[in-house]
Amino acid sequence: MHVKSLVYRIEHGDHVDYDDAGPEQLDFEEFSVSLERNQALFSLKVHYSDVRSAQAAVERFLDAWEVLSGLDHQPRELELVYEDAVIVSRSPEQSDCMIVPVNAAELEFRGMEIGVHVSRKIYPNPPRGFEVTPDVRSMYDRYVRFRLGKENLASMAYFCYTVFVYSVPKGKGQQTKAQKYYGVERDILHNIANLSSRKGGGEARKRDGVNEPYTAKERIWLEAAVKALVRRAGERAADADATLPEITMTALPPL
Repeated sequence: MHVKSLVYRIEHGDHVDYDDAGPEQLDFEEFSVSLERNQALFSLKVHYSDVRSAQAAVERFLDAWEVLSGLDHQPRELELVYEDAVIVSRSPEQSDCMIVPVNAAELEFRGMEIGVHVSRKIYPNPPRGFEVTPDVRSMYDRYVRFRLGKENLASMAYFCYTVFVYSVPKGKGQQTKAQKYYGVERDILHNIANLSSRKGGGEARKRDGVNEPYTAKERIWLEAAVKALVRRAGERAADADATLPEITMTALPPL
């Protein structure tokens, strides 16, 4: 038996739809992807003898696409839910192919209210040079909790800062080591640590910040900075030796 292709249903939050998106063809080393009418067909380029192993081959790609689309736009921008597999027999006495129906649990998201509905004409950019590690996933999940209104900005930002900084080997000058390894300007990490520890008003992490609420600019900047850290962590995870452009303060909103 040979798994020829996997079929996924494209799902998304209530804030967006892809009804007007035209067909797209994407090509990668292990598979190609055809996107059309809220469906994604993964045509596999290597041999898989069962559906579970074939799904595992595209799982990292799906995770990365979900996270990147959520960072580029909003959480629940794009989700792919397994539906079918096309299996081809390699034995001449058996039938040519069969369809294996969906048998997977679906996730439920609640609580995020989006005021504007967008009809997109193209699907989110596919992931290239980005990998979702446990650290990337934990940071992104906390960001999603913040967007759902289940966590405040200060605690979310500080959590992501500590995961990012301590993802490199521990030692003297931890922030400096992370700054150099990931290619992030020193002031970005310094400002995230400072804002998430010493300000926040009613959502402050520490007593010192209770009387120092965030300004509108600080809120916008802090969220954008956290998203930049999540993205850079995924880029570095995809290639530990890649020369990545430094993320500077000028790449973020004004503070």
